[in-house]
Amino acid sequence: MQYEKTQAFVLHSRAFKETSLILHCFTLKFGMVSVLAKGIKRKNSQAKRAILQPFNQLLIRFSGR
Repeated sequence: MQYEKTQAFVLHSRAFKETSLILHCFTLKFGMVSVLAKGIKRKNSQAKRAILQPFNQLLIRFSGR
């Protein structure tokens, strides 16, 4: 499995199941991508969830089609 690493801006997030979020991000290299942040809504992940607010710049690593 090959991972892609790029800078991204979070545009929108929505709940997925009990502990995950779907993030819609914009990247310079890939354009608009949707990624799944698994386990981010758990009780001990509140600090990580604060980083995923809209218009924050992130360095993300993802794989997929």
